[in-house]
Amino acid sequence: MVINYTEFVAYWKSLDTQFGTFLEIPNQEDLLKKLLDKYCERRRKLYESYGYTNISIQALYDSGSSRSKGQKFKPKIRDIVKNILKTEVLFIEKTNWKRIKKDLGLKYNFGNIHQNKIPDFYIKYMDHYIIGEAKHIHNKGGAQDKQIGELIDFIRQSEDNKNIHYLSFLDGLYLYYFTQNNLSDKLNQQKEDIKKALIKNPQNIFVNTKGFKKFLEDLKDAKHL
Repeated sequence: MVINYTEFVAYWKSLDTQFGTFLEIPNQEDLLKKLLDKYCERRRKLYESYGYTNISIQALYDSGSSRSKGQKFKPKIRDIVKNILKTEVLFIEKTNWKRIKKDLGLKYNFGNIHQNKIPDFYIKYMDHYIIGEAKHIHNKGGAQDKQIGELIDFIRQSEDNKNIHYLSFLDGLYLYYFTQNNLSDKLNQQKEDIKKALIKNPQNIFVNTKGFKKFLEDLKDAKHL
C-alpha cells in the first residue's frame, strides 16, 4: 500500500495510531477521515506559528512529539477525574507511596512480584480509595505481552477493605484486539485471565478511557460500588 510510505502516515504516530493497527480495523474510512482532519489542523497551526515549508522537518517534529506519549496518561487522567469527581489525582512517587501504604494498611502484593514497582496514581473519593496502574499499548508482541501481564497481576490483588480498588488503565488501541473473532492463544489467555481476576476481585477494575469515565460516573452516582 503506497500510503505507508508517505509523511502523512509518519504523522499518525503523534496521534497514537499505528499503520499496522489501521490495516486490521473494519472502519478504515472513518478513521482515515479523522486522521486527515487532525493532520490538516495541526499543519495549519504549525505553519501559522513557525512558517515551516519543509514537510520533512514537520514529520520529524511530529515523530519527536510522539516519544513523550508514555506520560500522556497523566494530564488525561487528571482531566477526567477533575471533570467527573471534581477532585484531584495524586501521581505516586516513592516518597508519598510509603505514606499511602501505611495510611491504608496495604499488603500490595504486586510490588513483591514486580521488583517493588509502585503504582502510577491514587484517587480518594468519599470512602473509596482507587490505586491505579496505567499502560499505553497499541501493538501485539513480547514487550506488550509483558505489560499486559503486569496490568492483570495488578487487579489480582485484594485488600481486607473492599473500598480499596486496584484499577488497571489500558490506554491505546490494544483492547480492540479483544473484540475480534478467532483470537490468538495469547490474546484469548489474556482475556480469560482478566475475567478471572475481576470475578475473584469484583472491587477491582480493568478499563480503557471510556470504561474509566463510566466507572467514575457510577462511583459519583453511587450505582456501581
